Amino acid sequence: MKRRNLRTLSLVLTAVMVLSVANPGITASATEVDSVIEQEAVSEETTTEVVTEATTEVVTEASEAVTTEAAKKETKKLEGKVDVLESQYASVSSGTRLSAVFEDATLLSLVVDIYNANTGLALTVNNITAGDLQEYDGSLNFTGKSGVASVTSIEGLGVASGATAIDISALTGVTSIPDGEFAGCQFNSFVMPTTITSIGSTAFDSCSNLTTIELPDGLKSIGDEAFDKCSKLASINTTNASNTLPSSLTYVGQKAFLDNIALTTIDLPAFSDGSVLQNAASLFSGCTALQTIKVNKAITILPSDIFSNAGTAGAGVSVQFDSNSKLKKIHSRAFYGAKFSAPEFDLSNCTYLTGIGPSVFQGSSGLGELRLPENAAAVEIGEYAFAQTNLSKLYAGDTADETYNIYLPDYVTSIGKAAFYAVDEFDSVSLPYAIPEIADHLFDDCTNLSTVKQRTDNTGSCNVALIGDCAFRNTAI
Repeated sequence: MKRRNLRTLSLVLTAVMVLSVANPGITASATEVDSVIEQEAVSEETTTEVVTEATTEVVTEASEAVTTEAAKKETKKLEGKVDVLESQYASVSSGTRLSAVFEDATLLSLVVDIYNANTGLALTVNNITAGDLQEYDGSLNFTGKSGVASVTSIEGLGVASGATAIDISALTGVTSIPDGEFAGCQFNSFVMPTTITSIGSTAFDSCSNLTTIELPDGLKSIGDEAFDKCSKLASINTTNASNTLPSSLTYVGQKAFLDNIALTTIDLPAFSDGSVLQNAASLFSGCTALQTIKVNKAITILPSDIFSNAGTAGAGVSVQFDSNSKLKKIHSRAFYGAKFSAPEFDLSNCTYLTGIGPSVFQGSSGLGELRLPENAAAVEIGEYAFAQTNLSKLYAGDTADETYNIYLPDYVTSIGKAAFYAVDEFDSVSLPYAIPEIADHLFDDCTNLSTVKQRTDNTGSCNVALIGDCAFRNTAI
């Protein structure tokens, strides 16, 4: 269909929905919107071609684009992992002396002492090799050892990839864990000192036996993919709290806890800067066992893909926002493909909300109702935001509208392309006066939609100037 200016179609559109001062409050009927679509079609052949093109566009953008994006993420992740491992220990031959790998001589001496005590051997710092430490399957616990206070670097310790447990809590002179240091290690327990302020990128990537981690309360930075694919990591704690991140954090990288499929609960705390997570795309993406997510009122941004595909392995996940939430923006695909345990997703406490980004809920299941705040300044809804969900009600405040299943409040200023694509759980919609257009494919394939009302302001006017391509295709209108 060709997009047209409403002013040139005013006679037809007046019969379809309220878009002029003369007809406030009129509701569009099925036959009236059908007549507009029929008048827009140039011919049956042209319409068929356009329908095919539009279908291809929707399918491509709603699924293939997501698949492509996922492939790009996986490729980038694997490339980054290879780079880090090769720059650390992957190229270290088994015969290489550890003295050439360890940065801190005191740490090496301590490692040799622990190794000898647990194996009964008598190696020295001059003849112990990388192969010796790689094959070691005992624990490395530095508690109570002489000289620990002088250790300032743990670089090289990750060579002990087969150790069952590592405890460096006594190494209080250490403040950082290097990039990729323990990537792929097999320990089930790791204890770090409270002095750690920085955890590097891929530091614990693919530590598939790690079950719990305690992050120091003074931690400032977590790098990209730091705990990516720790498939048994069931709890993330701080020194004084469980199932949360340190509030001291000033930077969190992307994919830091990606695909932690055993994680069940996470609380996003009151960071000193509410936008700390702005770079943390895919932070908990793929955490399929998540059951509970709590978002502190200080959080202002939920980054892209932060909880995509969450809760899909079990009964689903519930999401709770504190009262007086300062949340402003939910970025693209934040809950893409997630499974919700409660039918209601409640944003009513988020009165600072300005945007629900593209594909935020696309493809999610269990999204029965969405509550928006009673009042907000101006909110933009991105393309595909609710596409392919089972959303049945959307409203502002405490009470659902009795007439319209989907009631978008007047503070909604724009609604992106295909925002409700292929949602067949509702039959009626009331649109705000402030939106400038009814976007392409907005309600495409909403098969039960039979009633649309375009509201007007107190002067009887609305801002809609365009009805996009296939906006009401395959509906009951």
